[in-house]
Amino acid sequence: MPDEGEPGTFKDRFYLLRDVHRFLEGTLIAAHIIDAEDVYIYLRDEYPAALKLLPLEIAKLPAGGPRIHMRRGAGAYICGEESALLESIEGKRGLPRHKPPYPFQVGLFGLPTLINNLGDSVLGARSHREGRRMVGRARAATAVMACAAIRSRAASGIRASSSRRRASLCVN
Repeated sequence: MPDEGEPGTFKDRFYLLRDVHRFLEGTLIAAHIIDAEDVYIYLRDEYPAALKLLPLEIAKLPAGGPRIHMRRGAGAYICGEESALLESIEGKRGLPRHKPPYPFQVGLFGLPTLINNLGDSVLGARSHREGRRMVGRARAATAVMACAAIRSRAASGIRASSSRRRASLCVN
């Protein structure tokens, strides 16, 4: 989550600090859709207020959901690329991976992985609540999130039936 290396882009920080519950709700909805046991939130060190706020809000979540892991990023611009982000979360140097395989096939720690940014999580929660009223306003972003979730769920189902491993979800 937010790795906003582009100058002047602070929408994710705005959402995170002012609407953290909607972000967590959208993240948990996506995790539920793909049956993820683990959620990894990648947060830049440049957001000290968010680094303090997020663990407090995660601790308030009810038990029984996916395990939520926070990973701090050093702010490398390249980690905005999805496979470089996975490498960084795994403790490696944040360099892009060769594709295929794609993250929804072989992602974080070798598991099928859905990668969302913070905006997708916020819009996912909003579309879940508002449904049809939102169709004209955020259709494209919601459709992208839904397609990614369906794709990952299918990949997860194939994996689960053959090797009993589950998908993971990364939010950056």
